[in-house]
Amino acid sequence: MMARPYVAPPGIPPERLNALRAAFDATMKDPGVSGGCAAPGSGGTAGLGPEAAALIDEIYASPRAVVKLAIEVMKE
Repeated sequence: MMARPYVAPPGIPPERLNALRAAFDATMKDPGVSGGCAAPGSGGTAGLGPEAAALIDEIYASPRAVVKLAIEVMKE
């Protein structure tokens, strides 16, 4: 699950994207940052850049009918 995604704009230079991902990943692994990225026992973890990007790609590839259905379900 991706509760709070951090994203960059499309077309960002690869070297900048790699630097941002490395810094973010290091921050999320630092136990001194808000006690880690998830509350103890919550089972949550920080998603790493490539994993989050793959999830977003999968979401964007969803058929239009599925997206419309999800929008309708969330309205209720």
